[in-house]
Amino acid sequence: MLIQNRREAVGAWRRLDRRTRHDLLNSRTPHPDPRIAAVAAAYAGVSLGRAAMLRRVLLAMAWGAFVLVAVAVAAVVIEVTSGSKAGFTLLPLLTVGAIVVYLWRLMRRQIALTRMETLNSQSLPVAAPPPMPSGTPSDGEPLVVGYDFKALRGSWALSAVLIIGVPALAIATGRPYIYIPMTIAMGAMAIFTIVTTARVVARRKTPVLVLDSTGVSLPQYDFTVPWPQIATVRVLPLPRGSGRRGKHRMIVFVPLDNQLILQSAPPKLANSMRRAMGFYGSPIVVMDKGLNTGAEEIVGAAATLGGVQAERTGAAPTP
Repeated sequence: MLIQNRREAVGAWRRLDRRTRHDLLNSRTPHPDPRIAAVAAAYAGVSLGRAAMLRRVLLAMAWGAFVLVAVAVAAVVIEVTSGSKAGFTLLPLLTVGAIVVYLWRLMRRQIALTRMETLNSQSLPVAAPPPMPSGTPSDGEPLVVGYDFKALRGSWALSAVLIIGVPALAIATGRPYIYIPMTIAMGAMAIFTIVTTARVVARRKTPVLVLDSTGVSLPQYDFTVPWPQIATVRVLPLPRGSGRRGKHRMIVFVPLDNQLILQSAPPKLANSMRRAMGFYGSPIVVMDKGLNTGAEEIVGAAATLGGVQAERTGAAPTP
């Protein structure tokens, strides 16, 4: 039997006890009970869908508006009762702080759902809809995936505007103490942007990923995972962002045995893979943003060269 819609998935999830739901969201391994694993995968699938994301965006906007109005009313009350403008000084800090906390919790939830779906749907038969074909192994042309510097220019430009704009705004208003937290955040963003750019430039001639008849290779680490060790390829939608190929997506290669991959990987790569498993439930994860190849091409190559079935976020079987 399949869970056909969001209502069934949410209902089955709510019938689980609170402790089980907590363990599923925080576990780094699949649930041993296939019935519970099926419910978890189905609930995560509908929660990561486009409609659920739209609801979260609207809720975030409503929360931000509520915080802004509440803080503004409090600032007016403080000024009327005491004549102090301290409330208006704290207004931007409190508003930004409340929004940051909300987004942080939302991001944690998104990561937990993604990991839960990847881990608990490995053994579930989910059909691959077109244009994500499945196939049989063949000796076709290998797919070489590298960085796309044109796609990265937008991120660099946005970072530069924020890094320069926030301190400039603080100086222009003559009240820099209000923007100190934001200036610190922009400084951290500048460091992150510089480090990321340096890494991309240093590796510009080395492919990020190579798919051929042998398996999935990571040339930066001289490491290859053979196709027989890969159970499926999952395509996960990202909550925001799009490029000339459409919405950005995450491609997750799900191995039959995560620990086997970690044991055979070089130490530096193994550490990176463990971090990826903590976020997505799989050691091999690629986001098509900033790459010269889209998710469709990568999944198509996996089907053609390795005969690996492709899965999208969606409904999962249930008992």
